[in-house]
Amino acid sequence: MDLWNGTPSVRIWVIGTHRVLGVEQRDEKLDDLPPEVRRIWSGKDPDTDWKTSIYGDFTVCPVAAYQPGRMQHVRLAGAQHLSARPRP
Repeated sequence: MDLWNGTPSVRIWVIGTHRVLGVEQRDEKLDDLPPEVRRIWSGKDPDTDWKTSIYGDFTVCPVAAYQPGRMQHVRLAGAQHLSARPRP
């Protein structure tokens, strides 16, 4: 999971695929993310948040139907086994 310019700004790359999931949030604020994610992306130092990737097991609920070749919009319902790494 990374922060990106554009909407949605929170995106999840499904490892081993070319799929990217766009996490929908109200007003594009980190407050809508699960507490496990907010412990890593606190919002106190945005520069550090943008330079940090989060790896883990994410539970998502689709907001829109899957269409090949397009980013699928999802809602992040949960996150487990998270680790923070410098963004490549």
